Amino acid sequence: ILASFDTILLVFLAVKKNARSHVETAMALLLAAVSFCFTVELVLSQPDLPLLLQGTFIPSTLTRSSVPVACAMLGATVMPHNLYLHSALVIPKAPLPAQGDVFRTAYIQKQRNESMVALSVAAFVNIAIVAMAAAQFWVNGERVYTLERAYELLRHASGGTIQLGPILFGIALVASGIGSALAVTMAGHYVMLGFIG
Repeated sequence: ILASFDTILLVFLAVKKNARSHVETAMALLLAAVSFCFTVELVLSQPDLPLLLQGTFIPSTLTRSSVPVACAMLGATVMPHNLYLHSALVIPKAPLPAQGDVFRTAYIQKQRNESMVALSVAAFVNIAIVAMAAAQFWVNGERVYTLERAYELLRHASGGTIQLGPILFGIALVASGIGSALAVTMAGHYVMLGFIG
């Protein structure tokens, strides 16, 4: 209910002409919250750092069971709907033809840099999720098929009285859910505008 209300509010703001910067700020804050939560989760899970770096930067042979995981990581990092959304959000900021090619080239480079930063952050978050899951679950032989099971295992691994792991996991899920719902809704809006004008 909370995610639905927030998403409807942000979509309402997004369609107003002067409110795009507020939506962009909200998306940046949601992404920062997800990044922070999973970074802390990664640190708390204490993965084997040399093995993590090796798996991140040195490709290994793909097996039948690893191909779906690799495809999911690629899809979760690139997320075509976010590329559509970014393209639609930068169109109103595009230079006028009278401003010349130098300004247009600088503008295109700025947008390319923004896309690279966004894709890099998405890749880092996905790597952090997989590394945290490997360190918390896979090493112990646990198979996790539900969020409830992930919560229980994180709660057990956290120990202590505060149990930071499950709290951060929950915050990250809510923030990513709101951000995804907003991004998909807005991307769909802009794609439909392209079809119906």
